Amino acid sequence: MVFGVIWTLKFYIDKTKFIVMVCASQYYFSSSKDSEGSSSVLSGLSISYTKHYGSIALGSLLHLLVSLLRMIVDIVVNSLTKESKNPAA
Repeated sequence: MVFGVIWTLKFYIDKTKFIVMVCASQYYFSSSKDSEGSSSVLSGLSISYTKHYGSIALGSLLHLLVSLLRMIVDIVVNSLTKESKNPAA
């Protein structure tokens, strides 16, 4: 249950980042020396829901798994350095 909630939160965070990247790239590639570019948040939202929904879900799952693995390694390293009497560790 907790895993699903955290995955959902990661998914929404990653989807928001994707929408911002789509808007920035649309603005950049539609602008030229003569004219200002244009972009729309709704177009980024529709692209994220129609074409890249599964990719964002898989990416957020991998992001979550790596984050959990990193947390576990950090906990183990912290517990080992507390047990160690070596001040250099």
